[in-house]
Amino acid sequence: MNKERRKRIEGVIERLEELESEIEDIAGEEQEAYDNLPEGIQYSDRGEAYQENIDDLENSMDGINDAIETLQGIIER
Repeated sequence: MNKERRKRIEGVIERLEELESEIEDIAGEEQEAYDNLPEGIQYSDRGEAYQENIDDLENSMDGINDAIETLQGIIER
């Protein structure tokens, strides 16, 4: 891979890292909102929706992290 394409991939990695960080912030806020719900509501449909959101956000972060690792492997070849 030439230098220009490597540099472009590095830029993509930077943007993905920024997105991953932003999603992590959102997941933390969602977790905090869930934690502040009364216990009875935590076990309701509303509480389950919070948990599903948190799980989906964490899964999104995992996917982004996998993409970053794959792209870093390309650069290192």
